[in-house]
Parts: sequence; C-alpha cells; structure tokens
Amino acid sequence: MLYDLNLIDPYAQTGYLPRYLGFMAYDTLFSIDSKGNIAPQVADSWSLSPDKLVHTIKIRTGLKFHDGSPVTAADVAASVKRALQRNRFIHFASLVTSVDIVDDQTFSFTLSREFKILDYLANIHTPTFIMPKADAELPITQSISKVNGSGPFIFRHDLWKPGSRAIFDKNTAYSPRSEAPDFMSGGKHVNVDRVEWVYIADKRTAVSALKKGEIDWIVSVQPEYIADLKKSQGVEVAVFDDSGFDAVLRMNMTQPPFDNVKIRQAVMATVDQEEYLGLAIGDPEYYKVCASYLVCRSPWAVEMPGATLRKKDLPLARKLLKEGGYKGEKIVILDAQDIPSIHQYALITAQNLRSIGMNVEIRPTDQATLLTSRARRTPPTEGGWSIFHAASAGLTVDTIVKNHYLWMNPQRAFFGWPDNPEMEKLRIDFSFATDDKVAHEINRKFHELAWTYVPHIPIGNTFEASAYRTNIKGIIKSEVPTFWNLTKD
Repeated sequence: MLYDLNLIDPYAQTGYLPRYLGFMAYDTLFSIDSKGNIAPQVADSWSLSPDKLVHTIKIRTGLKFHDGSPVTAADVAASVKRALQRNRFIHFASLVTSVDIVDDQTFSFTLSREFKILDYLANIHTPTFIMPKADAELPITQSISKVNGSGPFIFRHDLWKPGSRAIFDKNTAYSPRSEAPDFMSGGKHVNVDRVEWVYIADKRTAVSALKKGEIDWIVSVQPEYIADLKKSQGVEVAVFDDSGFDAVLRMNMTQPPFDNVKIRQAVMATVDQEEYLGLAIGDPEYYKVCASYLVCRSPWAVEMPGATLRKKDLPLARKLLKEGGYKGEKIVILDAQDIPSIHQYALITAQNLRSIGMNVEIRPTDQATLLTSRARRTPPTEGGWSIFHAASAGLTVDTIVKNHYLWMNPQRAFFGWPDNPEMEKLRIDFSFATDDKVAHEINRKFHELAWTYVPHIPIGNTFEASAYRTNIKGIIKSEVPTFWNLTKD
C-alpha cells in the first residue's frame, strides 16, 4: 500500500487507507454503478413519500456481522446517523428531523425540506458503512477500536502489524447481492482466501518485489517506475480511475501569515502547475494542467482566466507579499517524504516561497503522521503547520458541495479552516438548486469569489497508475482498490 495503515476507524480521518479498510470489512447502505446511478447494497428496497420528505428503506434479510449477530434496521439507522456526523454533507445533517425504526428490517428518516440525500449516502468517498448499533452510537470523537462489519472480508486484528502489514480473511458467511458487479455496486464475490496489504516504504523494493512475483499488486505506482514496469514480463500497468486526482496546496488560515488574503494571493502568484506536475509526475500522460477549483473532468469546473496557475508572476507575488505586510513569519511546510509526488510538491513550494523572500522551514514526516499533524491549530512555532499538500480522487471533488477543500465554515471545514460565509451560502444554495441554469450561475459566482479568497491553490490533475501481475484477473476499475470479484491463477 501507498502508506501505512495506522487507524482502523473508517470515519476517523479523511485518509484513504481507513476508507479502503471500510470497503473491505463493512458493507454500505447504497453505492453507485459505473454510470453514477444510485444502487442498493445493504438496502433491499426504498421509497419516497409524495411530499419527498420521508425516505423508507427496507434492508436485505439474512445479513450478519462478523461476530455472527444479525444486521438489523436499528444497526443501519444508527450507522446513517454516524455517517451524517462525519460525512462531507455534515452541513445537511440538521435536515434529518427524525430517524424511526419501523420493524427489524425497515427504518425511515424524515427531512425538514426536500434534498437528494441518497446521492450523498451513496458516494464512495465517505460512504455509509454499516456497523453494529453499539459502535455507531459511540461519541463521534471516539474511534472504533475493533472492526466488526458485515462486509466481504474480515479484518484480522490479531495479525495486524502497523508499519508492516494488514491482513483480511474471506468472510465465508458473507451474502453477496445477486446483481452482476458494476463498479462499486452489485455482487461482491470473494475468490481468494486472504488479502495482505503490505507496506513497503522503499518504492524501488516494492517494484522489485512485484517483478519477482513476491507481491501481486502495487495500487499506486510512482511515475519514475512506470516505464520499467511496462517492459516487465508478467506485469500489467493500467490507470483504473480516469477521473484522476485533484492535487492542492493547502494553507493554515487560522495562523499568520496565511490569515491574510493578500499573502495567500502572493503564494498563488508563484505557482506554475506545469512546473509542479512536470517535476513530480513527469510523463504528461499522467497529468493535466487544470486551473479550476474542481477537477477538470467535472461539468462544473470553471477555469481561472488569464495566466493564473499557468505561469509564475514573481513580481506580482512580491508586491502582494508587501501589501499583505509579511513580517518574516516562519512558514512550516509538512513534507510527506514517503509519497514522492507530495514530497516533490513540498520542495517546489519551498523554493518558490523562498524566491519571493519568505522564511521557509520544511518539516520532514511521513504520510500517516501528516494526516494527524494537520489537525493541529497551534502556531507553527508551537508544533503547528503552515502548508501541506494533498490530493483527492476526482469523483469526490467534482462539485462545490462534495469538494471538502471548499467547505467555508471554520468549525466544520477541512484542515486549513477557511471562513467565508458568502461562499458557504452559495455552496448550500447550489445543493438545493433544482434548475441547471440557476445551479451553473451559483457555481460561477462561487468560483469568482474563490479566485480572490484563495481557500487553497489547485496544483492540477494527476492520474495514478496501478501495476499488477498478469495472473490477477477481474480487478474493478475504481479509485478504491477492490479485492472482491478478482481471481488469482
């Protein structure tokens, strides 16, 4: 795996590995198919009242958690409540006025106004993982300590070695759906007895192990190894997620100097996406310059006018830095050195900021540590941070509602904590817009404000290659690595 699994609660953070674990060990209420349509998973059937406020959901019979206990409507209802607290549509949790148990297999929830909530319950970035009621009702600030799902694989706590490997055994009691597999929906048939996630910090060692057949799959291959692997016998290289990833530079807006919009604008003026992507990714086949706050494959993407993000303007950057009253505050950049692209972004940013006279310190770390460090709101001189780089799957950031980087309520916003009530109102208005023309106008206004406010700086879109042994068949093309339905000859 790309980095170490150090947390097992799929809601504990926005990192990818706890979510990937979630898909292995838990089942979801709904999912989506290859066309983006909502598809049932634990749900068997559902209905909507004539006023479009009451959703009634019947769950499948015969489902069991890994400890053998049955999955009931009470478990699912509690799981929905937990998801509403952690999900990217947390702003809409208050719209759910009640959740009611009808019988052991049926529950309902009532909204205070019409809202396409199932679109968000079904999303694959922060899905509604079904867990026992006792786990789901833990305080949201308390992480789940033991994985007890009803999904296709059982997480082996006794064999988990943080920093080394995580092991999943086939859930022989799992009941897959009868439909054919379609993206993240349909039947999840497990054809292998065990899956081992092996963390190999040295990427060259991982590539060598794949070529020798010692491992079967590198989920994310670093760009410098792609050409070699393409020539290797018994190895296939493919891009499974053509929506790509959205790379960003995130600033801490609660601390000087990035609480000043002029200084955020100064940093933006130092960015040439081609420089970042060319040095970090290399092959243009695997990146795209995209001067938008949404991934460019999205129909809602609006690219910035002129040369912004396409060409540096260092004189402008120095001018904005002076106008912002920069006082030489230390800029601490978190540098996840075990992720080569993120590491390269950090080095480029440090050089660019030094070139305009900023006082920069690079703080070496690894990705797992960065994911916890970025939650600190303390000043950089007291263990806090100023900048980190990140990337999110394109499907998860393709609207201003889904894109967690664009939450503008500082109590609920993503790390960096922007605060812009006008933009937040537009975001909420967009989610309720039923007319496409109105929605596009709201989206355009939001982008125009974002270009000035600078909630983060888009670095561009990247496309991750996977490499796997040719005896592995049936891998589902998705940004989530799935281990059901595949076979190993």
